[in-house]
Amino acid sequence: MNIDFVRNFFPICQKYTYFQSAGLSPLPYNIYYKFIENYTDLLNKADIEWEKDFEKLKQTFSIIAKFINAEPEDVIFVENNSLAMSLVGLSLKNAFKDFNIISLEEEFPSNSVPFEYLGIQMKYVPHNNHRYTINDILNFCDEKTKAVVVSYVQYSTGYRLDIETLGKELRKRNILFIVNATQAFPFFNIDIKSMNIDVLTCSIHKWGFCGHIGTIFVTSKNYRLQYPSPIAGWLSVDTSFEEDFIHYQKNSKFNLWKTAQQYNFGSSNIKNRILIKDALIFIENIGLNEIRKHVFRLSDYLISYLKNVGVKITSPIENIEERSFILSFDIGKENNRQLLNFLYEKNIIVALRNNNVRVSLNLFNNKDDIDKLCSTIDDFFKKNCNFTTVLINNLMTKRVKILDKTFELKITADQIAKAVKEMADKLNAEYSNTDEEIIFIGILNGAFMFASDLFKQINFPCKITFLKLASYQGTRSTGVVRSLIGLNENIKNKTVIVVEDIVDTGETLENIICQLKGFEPKKIKIATFLLKPEAYQKQIPIDYVGIKVPNNFIIGYGLDYEGYGRNLPEIYSLVM
Repeated sequence: MNIDFVRNFFPICQKYTYFQSAGLSPLPYNIYYKFIENYTDLLNKADIEWEKDFEKLKQTFSIIAKFINAEPEDVIFVENNSLAMSLVGLSLKNAFKDFNIISLEEEFPSNSVPFEYLGIQMKYVPHNNHRYTINDILNFCDEKTKAVVVSYVQYSTGYRLDIETLGKELRKRNILFIVNATQAFPFFNIDIKSMNIDVLTCSIHKWGFCGHIGTIFVTSKNYRLQYPSPIAGWLSVDTSFEEDFIHYQKNSKFNLWKTAQQYNFGSSNIKNRILIKDALIFIENIGLNEIRKHVFRLSDYLISYLKNVGVKITSPIENIEERSFILSFDIGKENNRQLLNFLYEKNIIVALRNNNVRVSLNLFNNKDDIDKLCSTIDDFFKKNCNFTTVLINNLMTKRVKILDKTFELKITADQIAKAVKEMADKLNAEYSNTDEEIIFIGILNGAFMFASDLFKQINFPCKITFLKLASYQGTRSTGVVRSLIGLNENIKNKTVIVVEDIVDTGETLENIICQLKGFEPKKIKIATFLLKPEAYQKQIPIDYVGIKVPNNFIIGYGLDYEGYGRNLPEIYSLVM
């Protein structure tokens, strides 16, 4: 990704260091010129070519649908997210009498106010260090729960929810899944079908590079059949059997469109809304993967600085799969506001959300932007003596030295325990009522701690044994895997659960599975405490994952550097 080329599209970069895309992303030049072109048409042609605009709108629905694996007929625009959620609430009230909706404690109010105003019982799952596990959400559901309403990415902390797993679990329970993707679209994967999403909303002005054009409102065919639009307008009426696109008759029976067109209540500013098509093409041409890599590199750089000066990072950051383009931190309620104003005086734009400083990183930001932010925060600390201790207190970033390398704390013992328990709960739910013979195989040396902690929480009949092999020398994977040593158990026709400390490139894992298949097990499942998605090169599915981590060298909790560090109760990352 050529960042200098990208920045040339954004004139805001010339004056401001802009970290507020979670509030409103700036217009790039190409979308601005398209905007002028569209309004020049209004100036010169008014309504003469309105049919062309409708065709462009259909093309816009098609490209949005492509981004989220939906059908174009499922996509429409409404004015804002509050209206979208109000439509959902009204439809549910028309269908049910006594019911509740589950949501999350830190949701943006457009996910809560519309339902509360309608008198619908709302139950909010409390956060745990600003995280929400799937089990936490499912445990709040009861026999009266008809829908779960969540944001894919939380607006104040940037926490990214595992909506694919949640969607699958809700589908099993016949509970509607309503997702607000405002802080995720278009940069993070959305697949309406595989994620079992019934309704998806997204306010485009946040990350869409085309201003306030409304909210994408996507509904599945089955949802519309069961919960049709609770209100209608003249464009909602199905006129496919009439002579004109306008329903002229009065006091005559009519039907609403079966498509999302039923939510198209009347005239809207099509000239604005078709801009998203060009914005999405612009993003697609840069490359979604390249954008994500670029922004996460910047995020890692900022996180490293904040840790080094002892600033409390509010956003969950240990698992890369839970991170987004939003990073929040806290230096104290009043101090946060003072810092906001201090940064603004230097033309550095951040936001306050839930009393935290929120930094929204985007594709046009670069390392110089982060350096300017960090140096200005340093200046703020120096001018405010109350922060002297913050500057020198690096004990918050715990470090250890092993041989010639320094490592800093990445995953605490509490986080490890929580991840192990979540995996044990998942295994217990899956195998407690089975008559399969199950044997756990821990891979030595690294998995001994994880296997022990996990096995202690398993409550179904099973055995455990350990095998040994190795693929690491120093701080890099060698790619050379030795043969299995120590398999004394008969695993023929048994369910084998391989317990790994970490899956890196997948070379070791592939070799293990290949060798184990020679003993004719019934099936082989993989449980790894750590997974490096960026390093993984194989197609073998990983069935159970504790925590996903960046592609850095790590030690502790069984992992070593040259044989040392396995005894550490936490996990540490190499300081480059």
